[in-house]
Amino acid sequence: MKKGSVFILFLILLAGCNQNVDGLYEQDEDQHARAFVNNNQSLDSGTGGTGVTMSDQNPNLVPVDKERSQRNQKSDVDQARKAILTTKEFKPGSVWINAGEMTVTAYKNGYLTNSEERAAERRLHHVLVHALPRYDINVHVEGTEK
Repeated sequence: MKKGSVFILFLILLAGCNQNVDGLYEQDEDQHARAFVNNNQSLDSGTGGTGVTMSDQNPNLVPVDKERSQRNQKSDVDQARKAILTTKEFKPGSVWINAGEMTVTAYKNGYLTNSEERAAERRLHHVLVHALPRYDINVHVEGTEK
């Protein structure tokens, strides 16, 4: 009986030593070879160690994380409204951001013909592109009755 329990204990010991736990060197390998590219990290992960992320380096990149994205979109909408008000020709209407596209509606006093509307849209588009170059901006100007 004593020999049998020692033999079973020896088998348990051998089975425990045969665990195939990935070590430090095997963690980046798949079944084919070593994986040198890790596609699981986002561009905004800040792996450089300096605390500077990709969005901080280039102002034309829209941030990936949700909190900063909402904060930046709100500030971009405010920036667009301020740019419209600085013209003193238009009043801001709705401003929508969908990914990299911004749709802006502005109002101008008085009745506008189609050609006047298009000319006003071109002027306002020029102002908004200089204020917010990261977006593809669609502008719609409407005339209001006095």
